[in-house]
Amino acid sequence: MYGVKIYSVPADIPGTIKRWLELGLDTIMTGRECLKEKSFIDAVRSAGIRLSIVEPIFLAPDTKPEQELSVDQNGQIAHEDWVRFICPSDTEELEKVYARIAEDAKLGPDCLTLDFIRFFQFWEMTAPDADPKSFRKTCYCKKCQTVRKNYSSEEEWRCSIITSTVKKCVELIRNINPNIKIGIHIVPWKPEMFDGALKNIIGQDLKEITKYVDFLAPMTYHHMIHQPVSYISELIKSHREYISDSRPIIPSVQAKEIYRTDTLTVAEIADAIKSALEGSVSGITFYHWGDIEESSDVYNVIKDAIAKDKKDKAIFFNTSLCI
Repeated sequence: MYGVKIYSVPADIPGTIKRWLELGLDTIMTGRECLKEKSFIDAVRSAGIRLSIVEPIFLAPDTKPEQELSVDQNGQIAHEDWVRFICPSDTEELEKVYARIAEDAKLGPDCLTLDFIRFFQFWEMTAPDADPKSFRKTCYCKKCQTVRKNYSSEEEWRCSIITSTVKKCVELIRNINPNIKIGIHIVPWKPEMFDGALKNIIGQDLKEITKYVDFLAPMTYHHMIHQPVSYISELIKSHREYISDSRPIIPSVQAKEIYRTDTLTVAEIADAIKSALEGSVSGITFYHWGDIEESSDVYNVIKDAIAKDKKDKAIFFNTSLCI
């Protein structure tokens, strides 16, 4: 997979698709806003580009009242910057999510990727030296506290919630269209980091959720989380060893600085792409098209990297591992 994330319909649809093909992209990972423009979706399909719909699971809709959101250990609403999470026991809201996924599956996309399928944490602003004791944990509403008593630990409860939600989403999608490939967005932490926070705070048990999906999609935005470019390939290797499975791991690389004032240089982006492709035999995705579109230098770096990777993989790798 060579994909790009996009969250709004481009003004020049034919011109944009032409540029995607020139880049060597074969997939777009689109936010749901783009689904409203049928002409855009039709044009993507006509060009032979695969459609992957990004499904936000526990991210709260803007219309959700604050008092109905998830609650942290201090009794505070799980809301930080733009990140707002529903309570995992909010069955009414989850039923709306399942109904939406079912409708999207009926559209016949090539892929569906499950995003925000985790517990609340503003990981985007978590530094490598952050103290995990300071992390916000959810959910501590009365209903969740009652349900959690049936588990041996908070970690078991959180992982059970996320894994069972993944399983239900996958079963629902498969019942509608068994040919859709399903991926899951992974917080870019190694399993051992922050005292095992990927499981005991985020609730993403990679060994378990891998059983249900076709590929993992770690959001390896190294610059944003203050890591060196080498961290990307290290993270992929760490995940691979941890899950002990050959399932594709497709990293996502940022194309511009995010949440930081210091510039992410074109040279560093090139190195990040190299690190990602060294770790993955299954491809790469980029976050996001708007950032790539505004820089011809970044565009050309991506174009050259994809062309080289396709050539190398055709020679050296078993392409059956690709999505």
